[in-house]
Amino acid sequence: LVPMFFVPLGHLKSRDWFQRDMLSDVQEELLKRALTHGIRQSKGLLTEFFDWEGAHTTAYRSAFRGFIGFLELIAKMHGLYSPANRPGRSIEDPNRYPDRLPIPTIPVRE
Repeated sequence: LVPMFFVPLGHLKSRDWFQRDMLSDVQEELLKRALTHGIRQSKGLLTEFFDWEGAHTTAYRSAFRGFIGFLELIAKMHGLYSPANRPGRSIEDPNRYPDRLPIPTIPVRE
């Protein structure tokens, strides 16, 4: 999730399109939520997909976790971290619980 701004190229390059002071409240809130979303997602990705094997795994994982924590601390100190409005949801793998899978039915002609 990355909020995009217009980046002028070519003939439009010389004009002043974006200034930090001209951010609207909506754009500012969007940037805060995008930063918060990125921090939360990086924590989730780190725990779910960082499954290397070996002794170096613990060092890498703790270094990444520390870096993410540092970014979160800086964001909170500057008031850029927006709290979650709703509880988080997890995506379940449907193959984990095969009894919950829908049973395919084949129509029969009579």
